[in-house]
Amino acid sequence: GKRRRKDKEKREKVKLKERLLKISSDITLAMKEIDEIIPKSLSSLRRTPIPATFHGSVDHALVASKRRTYVNPSLTEVLCTATLEAIAAGCWVIIPRHKSNRWFERFDNCLTYGTYGEACACLNWAGMNEPKRVTEVERRMV
Repeated sequence: GKRRRKDKEKREKVKLKERLLKISSDITLAMKEIDEIIPKSLSSLRRTPIPATFHGSVDHALVASKRRTYVNPSLTEVLCTATLEAIAAGCWVIIPRHKSNRWFERFDNCLTYGTYGEACACLNWAGMNEPKRVTEVERRMV
């Protein structure tokens, strides 16, 4: 009964914590790798270009059918068009809790974070749950 439910909740919390720690460590490793490959000056950029491939433009509808989560950590873009397009495409949008992002918080698929741990929790949530369909009211706002 009650004890079994508490034990189950405890096991689920442990699993969630382990998953969040893995996501957190993966993000930390990725950030270190990015920091190592980004040139520190224009001359080093010319000698060693960033290892990236631009595949050309892609229809947003095709991206939305393959990707479900859009992360925009920016605090400087006011009403970011890419964030709005991701919401319109029915994707999860993960953005920092900040006055420049407040307008987006009204959408069901918008997940906000204030700390690194909350960002990891948002990524975990988005990975385990399907985004909601954009409502007609939300569609009119977009």
